[in-house]
This record gives sequence, structure tokens and C-alpha cells, in this order.
Amino acid sequence: MLSDVPPGQHFNIHMGSSIRNIRELAEAIDIMDERSFKHHMRDDKNDFATWVKDVIGDFELAAEMQRINTREGLVNAIKRRILDLAEAESSGPAKEIAVQETAAASKAEAQGASQEAAAKWHAERHHRRMEFLVGIIIGVVIGILLKMLI
Repeated sequence: MLSDVPPGQHFNIHMGSSIRNIRELAEAIDIMDERSFKHHMRDDKNDFATWVKDVIGDFELAAEMQRINTREGLVNAIKRRILDLAEAESSGPAKEIAVQETAAASKAEAQGASQEAAAKWHAERHHRRMEFLVGIIIGVVIGILLKMLI
């Protein structure tokens, strides 16, 4: 449920970019403009919850999202679910092996790997945000150009 969905199933933001997974969804909801947010979430519909249910297949999160009517509430619900899913994925035999390997590694190696992973995560997050913002800008420019032509 945390992985990317196929390109044909991305969530396309009104006048913006497309979302590939629930991590990106939380980030997008948090930073999207009010017009786009209201386009996807009104009293009579919640496109975000519908996509989570129909495409991601997370009925539990979708049901919770249907009960929420604020941007902050949606973001918090999605982030909680991401943490729950990540924790569930990191349990079991794979987690035990990882713990043993980490214990065997030297402190310097562990710190270096941790810093490298954190730097990579931040770089990827920055890249996704930039893609999202560029998508919004392109959408706005196209909208302006279309209005000028009409």
C-alpha cells in the first residue's frame, strides 16, 4: 500500500501534477492551493478518499478520510497510516535480520549509512516537491494561455 501505483492509476490533481502513492498524497494535500483542494474535496465528494479506496485498496484509511473535512485532518490521517504500514512492513524475520546486521556493524559505519540514507530521503522529497510545484505552475500557465485564446 506504500508503493507507487501504475501510471494509468495516478491521482491527477486539478491544475497540477499526478500522485503515485499515499506519501505523495499527504504531501500534495498539505501544499496544494485552496482551489485545487476544494475541487477534490467538497461536501458531496472526497476524491482523495475515493482514490485511496479504489486504487490503493486501503479501505480503512479511505473510511477514515471520508469522515474528515479539513486539510490538516486528512494529512494527519494519511501520515498516521503511513507510519502504521511502515511499522508493519518492518516487523517479522526481515526486521530481526536487519537488527542483527546493525548490531554487528561498527558505530561509524552505522552513522555514515544513516546520514547517507537521510540525505537521500531529503533529496528525493525535495525532488518530488519540485515536480509537484512545476506541475502546478504548468497547469496555471496553461490555464492562463487558454483563457487568453478564448
